[in-house]
Amino acid sequence: MRAALLHRPGELEIVTRDRPTIEPTQALVRIRAGGICGSDVHAYRGTSAFQNYPGIPGHEVAGEVVELGSAVTGLSLGDHVVLDPMLRCGHCYPCRLGRYNCCTSLQVMGVHTDGGFRDYLAVDAGQLVPISASVPFDTAVLVEPLCIGAQSVSRGRVSSEDSVLVLGAGTIGLAALLLARQEGARVASLDVVPEKLAVARSLGADLTIDPNNDNVEQALNEWTGGDGPSVVIEAVGSPRTTRAALDYVSPAGRVVIVGITTEEVPFPIPMLVRKEMDIIASRNSREQFRRVVPLVESGAIDPRPLVSHRLPLDEFQAALDLIRTEPHRTRKVLLTFD
Repeated sequence: MRAALLHRPGELEIVTRDRPTIEPTQALVRIRAGGICGSDVHAYRGTSAFQNYPGIPGHEVAGEVVELGSAVTGLSLGDHVVLDPMLRCGHCYPCRLGRYNCCTSLQVMGVHTDGGFRDYLAVDAGQLVPISASVPFDTAVLVEPLCIGAQSVSRGRVSSEDSVLVLGAGTIGLAALLLARQEGARVASLDVVPEKLAVARSLGADLTIDPNNDNVEQALNEWTGGDGPSVVIEAVGSPRTTRAALDYVSPAGRVVIVGITTEEVPFPIPMLVRKEMDIIASRNSREQFRRVVPLVESGAIDPRPLVSHRLPLDEFQAALDLIRTEPHRTRKVLLTFD
């Protein structure tokens, strides 16, 4: 079988490996589609704080069950599935609370251990979530990033009473937009790329803001009647936008931080106390697959506009080059495995 092997930063090779064998509790999945995540890009560029080398990247994958271990229940041959890539210990304090997404020894497939950018993947059956065969593989693969957006919305306690500002209209920002709309909230999207704001509008954003051309605070004040957004979701991962989220949020509001920056962000303590805002981190997802899959199956959420390009696995390098050279034109880039 083929596998994408990242030897070290900047050195990627499509190699041939033996088809894996499975343990009694595992299933063998023929991978049919994969999504290139920002973490895969950072791993290739050498800017990831977590990536282990050498390794097979890829944690956004969908495929078909072709073999089942003797102890597996709840799955059948031919099932279409998506991967929950998180490996948790099950006994640390967060796991005991049910918050396994921040397990103290959490490992993510494709980052800490080998991932799914290969023709066949042997994986514990408990990490596979069935999805209707009526959902194309290149749509099913978007469930995992949608779950990241769903987690941020859940952490922000978003409801129909909220006006939500999402900073960033990349994949995760757009996923947060879609899930916040599912809760009945009004949603504004802020980004500096007009093409991404156009996608946000097509997905139902009530307001789009380009800070290079718009007065952000004036636009938000008019949109919220002077209150400011009750929830701000930061999905960019820069010190500037993280700091700006504190300015934009209304008093008694919530700031949800999804984007990651390794730089320190100054926190203005008098303003935090004056607004009595909640600052909430959101990591990975927890119990979101079972929520998101039915939304995609029913068509309540259509994530297809998140995708801009599809390339075969053998052109993984070209896909990474495309993301680097044309960032304004690319959204989610998918790999196909036919």
